Amino acid sequence: MEASCSSPCGWSPAASLSRLRGFPAFCADATFSQQVPPPGSPGNSPQGHVRRVPRRLRARRSTIEGHAVMRADQAIYTSLPRSGREGYHVVSRSPGVSESDARTLASWCPSHGALIVDETNRASVNIHPLTEGRMVVSRSCEGPPEYSGRGGRQIYTHIIIFEIQWIERRGIVPISLYFDALALGVFRYRAEPETVLHEVELSRCHRPLHLHSKSDELSHLNSNEMNLLSAKLASGKPIELHHPGDRVRFAEHLLGRLPIELAITVSLSTSLKPSTARPVALCLIP
Repeated sequence: MEASCSSPCGWSPAASLSRLRGFPAFCADATFSQQVPPPGSPGNSPQGHVRRVPRRLRARRSTIEGHAVMRADQAIYTSLPRSGREGYHVVSRSPGVSESDARTLASWCPSHGALIVDETNRASVNIHPLTEGRMVVSRSCEGPPEYSGRGGRQIYTHIIIFEIQWIERRGIVPISLYFDALALGVFRYRAEPETVLHEVELSRCHRPLHLHSKSDELSHLNSNEMNLLSAKLASGKPIELHHPGDRVRFAEHLLGRLPIELAITVSLSTSLKPSTARPVALCLIP
């Protein structure tokens, strides 16, 4: 039976992977060699000859076995009674997330009533800095009705934390890591998460955003408007941008149009109410 999310957000592996099908992946350090000979050729005969493995696959295997695999800390922020605490707080975290980190995450993460849910947007993707050269990618979705009885649904935010230098060296945009973690099931809803989480091992191959540079998703923005938007994002001044459709998809395509240096560092949220407590550069709202 296919695994799925038990919250109203509707996550499933099939839905996550469907966004990745049909796109070539960017794989850091990948190289290419001659094609493997077809079946029946001298280089691939059944008489004991070893089939040549392309260098790109050998490189991927050796890198995964080495130290270059990307590992990320994770945490969960939600409303849950635990360890003598109630209400919204960091209920779970991996050993690399300090108490100071937890307090900083609590200031960024949404609490009661902060999530905007509509038919097209069941969750919010959030990207923002943490501390000491680290960055956060998180997914906020609705859970069951609030246990406290105050009305509304629980908001559940799953967080991964990574080094900015790691993605800068490889030219990977944080939202690509979001789709990677989503497809791996990292962001699935957990009704009773463990108090201590392990590090997450992410993939090394990510879909390059430049594939969206000429997307129809941004057809309503002309070149002058794109340049103005890019300049505002580069200045660091907060922008509220209205988009009634799929705001995660819009953000993905928008980042694909920005200079890579800016796309890597820009902070954003796709379905959270604007708040001075979350000073993201780009706040997408209906």
